[in-house]
Amino acid sequence: MYKVGDRVKIKEWDEMEKEYGLNCTGSINCPGRFTYEMKKLCGKSATITEIKGLRVYLDIDGVKGTNWTYTTNMIKPFEFTKADLKEGMVLETRRGRRFMIINGNGIGLDTYLSLDDYTDDLLCNKTDSGDIMKVFEVMGGAPFKHMLNIGKLIWERKEPKIKEISAAEVLEILKAKFAEYDEIRVVK
Repeated sequence: MYKVGDRVKIKEWDEMEKEYGLNCTGSINCPGRFTYEMKKLCGKSATITEIKGLRVYLDIDGVKGTNWTYTTNMIKPFEFTKADLKEGMVLETRRGRRFMIINGNGIGLDTYLSLDDYTDDLLCNKTDSGDIMKVFEVMGGAPFKHMLNIGKLIWERKEPKIKEISAAEVLEILKAKFAEYDEIRVVK
């Protein structure tokens, strides 16, 4: 399910407690044991740096490795939402326009983006071309007018690949697949 380089989130304490229960020491009773001392990591995003069976090695907020063991039971896929946006992050829309988050909204070089016009999954309520497709990390001290010098990509919208083909192309594919038949009939 997971691979090296995947962005993940460490599950919330309540979520793991409900799923696995607590053991006699108060730790989450999942493989690898998630201790109370690890609770401060709940909800943090991380990048998988290595996988060995159920065990995963994480880079949490730029810090590689800790004294704790993590397992795939403790993490979930990283789902970026509007609530994850932070001041200084740079957004890129479907059109390729960039906006920096300033005072809770997107400010572009020549336009403004109101986050009130967006759903939690960063889709624009007004137009598809305004959908947020990429989010880049905060660039410490980078001047606003230098938005081209963006930080590391932290989220990108994954959309299914869609191939549009004509009915004639479908017929050609069927003819090739069923070449041994003299006739192809479509039935209801």
